[in-house]
Amino acid sequence: MQICPFCKTELPDDSIKCSGCGARHGYLIRKTVQQKPWLMVRLFVWIGIAVVCLLGGYAVTAALAKIPLIAMAIFAVWKAIPYGVLLRKKARWWRRT
Repeated sequence: MQICPFCKTELPDDSIKCSGCGARHGYLIRKTVQQKPWLMVRLFVWIGIAVVCLLGGYAVTAALAKIPLIAMAIFAVWKAIPYGVLLRKKARWWRRT
């Protein structure tokens, strides 16, 4: 059993929403609480985009055509970093105020 930190209601271990106050358990991203599997999907999608862009950049022979593909790969890695950082942290309880 776990206890909601806001209203002190006892909850089952696998619950993601408090029945007492409506708090949610997970990771806060852009003012919404999301679960770990969804974060993993986003992380791997951005890493996949980066890999495809880098492979495309090396496959293209023209030097000027490589620049946008490498820039997109850098952008994709930049977008993936926050998800990787979040997944290292423990999920918390969140409630709107």
